[in-house]
Amino acid sequence: PAPEATGLTSDQRKAVHRVLRKLGRHPSAFPFMVPVDVVRDGCPTYYDIVQEPMDLGTIRQRLDANAYARVSDVERDVRLVFSNCSLFNPPQTPVYNMGKDVESVFIAEWDKCGLSKELADTHIGTGEVKQAGDAKKTGDTKNSGEAKAKRAGDTPTSEAKKARRASKNKAKAKPSGADELDDPDAIMAYLDDHAQVTEGDWRLACRRVLQQLQAQPSALEFMAPVDPVKQGVPTYFDIVKNPMDLGTIRKRLDRSHYTSPDQFRDDVMLVLDNCFLFNPPDTFVHAQGRALQLVFERVWAQQMHGPTGGIPPDLPMDDAAVDRARSILARLKRDESAWPFVRPVDPVALGVPTYFDIVKNPMDLSTIQKRLAKRAYKCVADFVADIQLIIDDCFLFNLPGSPVNACGVALRDLAASLLRQDNWVQWLSVPS
Repeated sequence: PAPEATGLTSDQRKAVHRVLRKLGRHPSAFPFMVPVDVVRDGCPTYYDIVQEPMDLGTIRQRLDANAYARVSDVERDVRLVFSNCSLFNPPQTPVYNMGKDVESVFIAEWDKCGLSKELADTHIGTGEVKQAGDAKKTGDTKNSGEAKAKRAGDTPTSEAKKARRASKNKAKAKPSGADELDDPDAIMAYLDDHAQVTEGDWRLACRRVLQQLQAQPSALEFMAPVDPVKQGVPTYFDIVKNPMDLGTIRKRLDRSHYTSPDQFRDDVMLVLDNCFLFNPPDTFVHAQGRALQLVFERVWAQQMHGPTGGIPPDLPMDDAAVDRARSILARLKRDESAWPFVRPVDPVALGVPTYFDIVKNPMDLSTIQKRLAKRAYKCVADFVADIQLIIDDCFLFNLPGSPVNACGVALRDLAASLLRQDNWVQWLSVPS
């Protein structure tokens, strides 16, 4: 018998790394990059259903540790990521669809790198794809399907070749915005990009409301579920019977849990009501809840109530709107106040190691420019929301009176002036 493989060749390792990098840069890969955290991700039953968890980060670690003996072992683990996704998430939910998108890219890239000459529709544990080395040992020079056909005296038909080529091209097709590689808000960006957007879409309006809430300094107390032990409040769940937090609300939005804007609003109000129920009026957390309530009421009215009382219609981001948005963005980038906001924040280079502990939805002018180039914005309100996010992040992290905070004020005022020319300022929060 042939000896077992003892590890991947250098070429195989390089090819696998290229595939993993490609997957990791995909905007829909965000949920699959690290192991599932049932608290952070709001899915307490995950490990009751998924018995063999796997993620792309773990696969990369195993590859770096030379833990894979065969290319087919790597393929099995990557496919396991997507089979787990399909197992836990119901069909047509956002995360389910994201898994399918990344899986299609994996199939195309795996084939393109020559790691598998035949990508059969196999299930985990039902068989392994032959490596090139194994094929040579058996005397095969083509992929296994074609080799079997030749042994049977057949040759692939032109129709079969066309079908394979069409399937391959379909798998390689990128979703819109696939080159937005490093957006930490990738899930929300994906959802906005792939949603069936109609005028006045309340789901997109709710996401914009939540995005602004999460960027408030007063929201820090309400971003995640209360931990009575860590936070020193052992009686919390004796008093609060229906806990809720902004992180859970975001997960519910991502999973299409809400069927009306009122349900979303009720959950936000539940966060605030729980705060006021547990924290006496003279406490810091109570005051933070009141501050967040004021922001919510203002943003809710702005996003959900137009002149006629309904949800304001979303202006479509047509060619004329894209040109105008590019002009606005170019003017913002040229302004002397823009220097802190041109590129994504690098916590190491800038000496702000806690930045991403505080800012949960980072945004910058270069990322907006990429999104415009990829036509990722479906409506004007989303473009303005990203400008608002830059401003909110600035005020969240930088104290009043600091140089960067002053730049944020100047950029906000300039943005308001530019957006007012087209009546786009209705989606920007500016002091009255």
